Amino acid sequence: MLGLDPLQLTIVAAIAFASLVMLNGILRRYRIATEPETDVPGVEPVLKTGSPCHYVPNSFEALGLHADATPEDVLAAYRSLAMEAHPDHGGDLEAFTLLQQNFEQAMAHAEGRIAHAS
Repeated sequence: MLGLDPLQLTIVAAIAFASLVMLNGILRRYRIATEPETDVPGVEPVLKTGSPCHYVPNSFEALGLHADATPEDVLAAYRSLAMEAHPDHGGDLEAFTLLQQNFEQAMAHAEGRIAHAS
């Protein structure tokens, strides 16, 4: 393929993997260290930490829900807010993006809570 023997190919793959792991760590630290700014009232920014079920309390508050909301409640709140915040309906793109992030975090937490309960 590249004219490398299996040992050389393994070494190249290991170096590439190590580089990706290091880059991921750097990007994760950068995302956690920097908090996105928002001027939109009622929509709080969400910092993703790499874990899909990481609980971010502001995600429920931004959707107007309590932390014990079901996935159906989260989806209903998101749909009603998305109609107002969507750029095609006169909303702001940044507000809609933050709303999507809050929805993803709240939904992941609600689904994770249900999966652990059963």
